[in-house]
Amino acid sequence: MSNTHPQDEAVNRFLAHLIAHGFTLASVDDGGDEYAITSPEQAARHILSVDESTLYVTHPDVIRAGSRTAFASPSGQPRRLWIFIVLGNAAYELVNDHADVQPLTSVLLSFSNTEEERAHPKTPAELALAACRALVAAYAAGAEEGEHPGSVEWSDVDAAHQLAVEALTKVEDPRQFGDFRTPEEATRSVSLYRK
Repeated sequence: MSNTHPQDEAVNRFLAHLIAHGFTLASVDDGGDEYAITSPEQAARHILSVDESTLYVTHPDVIRAGSRTAFASPSGQPRRLWIFIVLGNAAYELVNDHADVQPLTSVLLSFSNTEEERAHPKTPAELALAACRALVAAYAAGAEEGEHPGSVEWSDVDAAHQLAVEALTKVEDPRQFGDFRTPEEATRSVSLYRK
């Protein structure tokens, strides 16, 4: 019989995501007590012990912020930012509320998007539709920035190309594109296939 919580992996991925983006885990409030944190494992243990908890983190870029939720620290030390965590939902819904401060907001959004993609892998049709939308957006962005309607934003075309490669490798035999291990190799192989 396993003693792991059903959301153990998601919580650990979440804590690793925060750390990878420069955040330091400061403490966890389990609704009754607040515990200073010295490791991600300790934070996970306290978060997983209750249904709702508040994780406090710091980030070196948030010392003095103009936001109502991150007041300047008198000591000049990074301010503690709060993240309210609710267990029991999908991993991409782990964070219920948080201090509205950058870079925290964008890092939490990137985690949520990554977890949602993990929970709902895209079908080839969805990938193809996303590639079409990205290609249309690339031409629209190029027309806005360029001198004539035929202008294109090439970085957006590259993104559309990656989506198209991913869609093709899901519906067609990947061996026809060559033996590849990375997206770069797949892109190169698809380009050769089309010539």
